[in-house]
Amino acid sequence: ASGNATLYNFKLVPDTGIYNKLVALKKAPDNLFILSVKKMFIKNVGARKAYQEKILNINNISIENPDLTIINKRYAFNDTVKVGEPKTPYQIIKKIFRQLRIDSVLLKDISLNYINKSNAVTKQTALKHLDINISDIVIDSLSVNDPGRFYYTKGIDVTVHDYQIATPDSLYRARVKKIYFSTSQRKIILDKVTLLPRYNRVNFYKQTGEAGDIYTLKFKSVAINNIDLQRFFRDQKLYAGTMDITSPDVQIYANNAFKGKKNSKIGKDPQQALQKVALDMRLKRLNIKNADINYSEIDATTGATGQILFKQTNGYVLNVTNDAAAKRINPYMTAHINTRFMDAAPLQVNFKFNLRAKDGAFNYSGELGKFDGTVLDKLVKPLAMVHVVSADIEKLTFNINASNYSGKGSVEFYY
Repeated sequence: ASGNATLYNFKLVPDTGIYNKLVALKKAPDNLFILSVKKMFIKNVGARKAYQEKILNINNISIENPDLTIINKRYAFNDTVKVGEPKTPYQIIKKIFRQLRIDSVLLKDISLNYINKSNAVTKQTALKHLDINISDIVIDSLSVNDPGRFYYTKGIDVTVHDYQIATPDSLYRARVKKIYFSTSQRKIILDKVTLLPRYNRVNFYKQTGEAGDIYTLKFKSVAINNIDLQRFFRDQKLYAGTMDITSPDVQIYANNAFKGKKNSKIGKDPQQALQKVALDMRLKRLNIKNADINYSEIDATTGATGQILFKQTNGYVLNVTNDAAAKRINPYMTAHINTRFMDAAPLQVNFKFNLRAKDGAFNYSGELGKFDGTVLDKLVKPLAMVHVVSADIEKLTFNINASNYSGKGSVEFYY
């Protein structure tokens, strides 16, 4: 009479015997799901209309604390170009219902385990404290062709709370206060992102056994907009319009008094590190808003700390990609940055990176504006034991072609 139903200890488990038969017949799906739910509440099922008119309307499905495992293994035979159009959900249900509509599906506090078996090495990702809200699901003869729908829905919103993960080398821990993903808006927002060392500076060098930089990164927010959802879900490639990074605080620390082994930095420039990221990606534009960058280094001789500061940094980077197909179309990533050097002088820098160059070839050019040269004491006095009594800097212009091995160009210094 009420149309309400509550299910306890609900489980959805794949029949592996049937699945293996479907693999042999080249009819198996790319994804398998294992779902365990302690409680599921279904509100306002229109039973009379479902029986009389073959139209099933449900007001809401609420699932609490589900434990979901998704096993992904992509098969070439699911390429519709080769085998024709697969059956739509409507074709599957049409003998029972002419239409299925669910106003909303809410999954609260999900534990999600995603296993990707599509490549030679199996990859596994686990998420906790995940909320998913699916709005306005319609499956009928027309909804499959509705351009305003994503997989028969008006939208899927995913929220992850208090996500954290250690880096593969266990030296850092990444934390995100909240991750929000919306299919209707085609965006991902990461709120309060941090990458912090797991050890203090002394123990960090003991852990690595080598000299190097220690990074501390904090971002107010990171937003990725205009995501190609079909490419992301089907091919696990992140193609998007823009990425906005707001109020980054970047601190880099080095201690050249540490006598551990020193590794070569060849092949580790930023554009080369991008090529090693596991996720294939292409961002048309990356915007940097109001960043502060602080590099500090302790000198072995003086024991003092020198600093280079870049304050109020703004700029953008174009064609941020590691995808082979995208690089064949355009192999160059460019960056245009405005900042305040030592918080005393305007600095404009332009970069052009050849993403296909094995030697990391790139060009940088720009101009440093007028400033009082005594501010350089923060850098040269601790590290070079040079004291700047007075200096009137008018400007410095530069244009350099560089690689992992050398740099050559012109510098003009007016003082």
